[in-house]
Amino acid sequence: MLLSQLLKDIPHEITGVDADVIGIAYDSRAVRPGYLFVALCGHRMDGHDYTAAAVSAGAAAVVVSKDVQAKGVAVVKTPDTRRALALMSAEYFGHPVKKLKLIGITGTKGKTTTAYLAKALLEGSGHKTGLIGTIEYFDGAASRHADNTTPESYELHALFADMINNGCTAAVMEVSSQAIKLNRTAGLYFDAAVFLNLSEDHIAPGFEHETFEEYRDWKAALFASCATGIFNIDDPHAGYMTERAKCNIVTMSTCGAADITASHISRETAGGRPGYNFDVTGRGLSRRARVGIPGGFSVDNALAAIAAVHETGLLALAALETLASAVVRGRMEFVPSAPGTTILIDYAHNAVSMRSLLETLREYHPGRLICLFGCGGNRAKSRRYDMGRISGELADLTIITDDNPRYEAPADIIADIKTGIDPTGGEYAVMPDRAEGIKYMISLLKPGDIGVIAGKGHQLYQEVEGIQHRFDEREVVRDAIAQLKG
Repeated sequence: MLLSQLLKDIPHEITGVDADVIGIAYDSRAVRPGYLFVALCGHRMDGHDYTAAAVSAGAAAVVVSKDVQAKGVAVVKTPDTRRALALMSAEYFGHPVKKLKLIGITGTKGKTTTAYLAKALLEGSGHKTGLIGTIEYFDGAASRHADNTTPESYELHALFADMINNGCTAAVMEVSSQAIKLNRTAGLYFDAAVFLNLSEDHIAPGFEHETFEEYRDWKAALFASCATGIFNIDDPHAGYMTERAKCNIVTMSTCGAADITASHISRETAGGRPGYNFDVTGRGLSRRARVGIPGGFSVDNALAAIAAVHETGLLALAALETLASAVVRGRMEFVPSAPGTTILIDYAHNAVSMRSLLETLREYHPGRLICLFGCGGNRAKSRRYDMGRISGELADLTIITDDNPRYEAPADIIADIKTGIDPTGGEYAVMPDRAEGIKYMISLLKPGDIGVIAGKGHQLYQEVEGIQHRFDEREVVRDAIAQLKG
């Protein structure tokens, strides 16, 4: 593809002749002969310092925002190389996103769960759907680990292209404030975008956002690039978002009047799977639904997913039934077990998330609540004390085990957890081998009990002395159940 074609929508000055570009890279180590190198300014490194390396590797042209020395290649100067990368990537891959129905989800909490629920609704409505989010990227054929909630723009458009090639007609993506700020989503237009909530996070001098106001405003920027915005008006910041939105506005609420509401909400455990039942009404919707994920936030997330898919025009009402069995990897994830018992896997790995997890499960009045967890090595000891204390207070039995010990002695980590749990008087057992601990927990479960495996969630490994060993808790649970049956 000619360089001039890639640059047609980008303000620029060019020195040198047009070039034939066979690839795009923003890391000089990925440059091959005939590539276009885009110099990005990062938090720790500046790509302009690597233009010489890119030229030495055979780059046909470089795109910069600063003056550089680059002999024998075309030099393109533009005010914002990140925005240029996004627009050029879209052009390079043939604007694949225009062939997809695209839903974007933003908010401080709940993006991942809402994205998975929206994907379940779309697939239940007959639409093969790609997913881009915190846990994984799914292109319609295969899943791979997510490095960022929203990947860099080049990878983003490459994913969209793969989705099209694999037969997807829709895509759901989590949209982080950092991604908007860094122009990873520049040029994207969403059929529907969701605002869930806003609280202080990702804020620190020299970090992602300097102030809460900056964080909030980058979230709000999403609603200048969508056809319809879905706004959770139960959140106090929703009014700020709607005032600045440049799209059709649809409101949602689980507490009162809105365009789309959830009402008559009831907590229920069905087949050992805790969740919520609720009525969905508004904008042509009138249906009883169930979400098979415990915690009141699940109703908010399910309602947001329903509203977003409905507003794209893709929702088949029968697809609401998929919410009852939808699984979000590592987020209150239900794992089938013996009849009447409940096993959940969750990512809770600090005091706040541990308390929320156990208090939520207490609401289902289990016969016994058994919590298995460990703590990561080379992390703050205070986290271990607090998690031990909370589990001792809220669980009927705690099983203390290994998590990711990293470079720390597992016995030292367990001793710190015991320091937190001992004053509570809570019952506990110590089983350092996590697989054996899980098997032990399952062996104790009786009908009406809930067992929760906390800390690792979606992770598929244990890290010991710098080496990651495969450890998928779902496989461990299935193997343990099979052994116990035997």
